[in-house]
Amino acid sequence: MEKVKMPDGKEVLFEGAEWYMDDEIRAEIIFEYGGVSDQEFLDIYCQKHKKKFNEDFSLETGKKREIAAYEQSVKEKEKEKKTKSKKDEAE
Repeated sequence: MEKVKMPDGKEVLFEGAEWYMDDEIRAEIIFEYGGVSDQEFLDIYCQKHKKKFNEDFSLETGKKREIAAYEQSVKEKEKEKKTKSKKDEAE
């Protein structure tokens, strides 16, 4: 796989960067630009990420977003369990 240069100058495998990309932005680029190189894809992604989130894309910001999304899903599951438990007790 191809190495790409992140905005901070670090070289990483494209798949490593892709893992932390926003799904909506990634799909939009695939639809709009199709077969661009991995570096071109990353460059376009970084522009769209900055516009959407008002921050530069980096692996660290991507990791933070993934962790936050995971924590939110755990909270939602816990809330659903509590709600179901209360319903079961009421019956």
